[in-house]
Amino acid sequence: MPQSYNRFLRGVGLFGMGDFSHTLLILAATQLLTPKYGVVRATETAALLYVVRNVVYAAASFPIGALADRMDKQVLLALGYAIGAVTSILTAVLFAVGAGRLLLIPVFVLAGAYVAAEDALEGALPADLVESKSHGTAYGLMGTVNGAGDFAASALVGLLWTAVSGQVAFLAAALLMLLGAWQVLWNR
Repeated sequence: MPQSYNRFLRGVGLFGMGDFSHTLLILAATQLLTPKYGVVRATETAALLYVVRNVVYAAASFPIGALADRMDKQVLLALGYAIGAVTSILTAVLFAVGAGRLLLIPVFVLAGAYVAAEDALEGALPADLVESKSHGTAYGLMGTVNGAGDFAASALVGLLWTAVSGQVAFLAAALLMLLGAWQVLWNR
């Protein structure tokens, strides 16, 4: 693979190591809301917040794809990755200060936006970075990196959350996401 693609994969891998499963956001919202609302209402609210995330994801995917046709895809992906880091930082802050429903809405909105950018752009970039005869290998490598990153991220966040705190877990995820954003931006 070309060096530019290998550097891109490093960025995808770094980001992926912080890109935890969003079921952990549901768990975080439930945990943060339980003291104020009780476990049943907190769980219901967290599930509704996840619906908000999915609506934002669906609504943002097309505009992000259209924007990617008009500007540098790696810059746009790095911005999406940075939004992922902000999502994690906000979640960590909410663990520090406590959260109400209104404070959690921006977290889930940002989560939907960054996943829309991630899904739309990671799938488009390999075709720009490698020759057409190597597309299958390039997409296979990216799928492998993404799968390993997803597993590592959820294990890392879950382990840190259990062993230390939710705040530390989400800050660690944010750091890895920012490193991935920087690597993708640097790769341009």
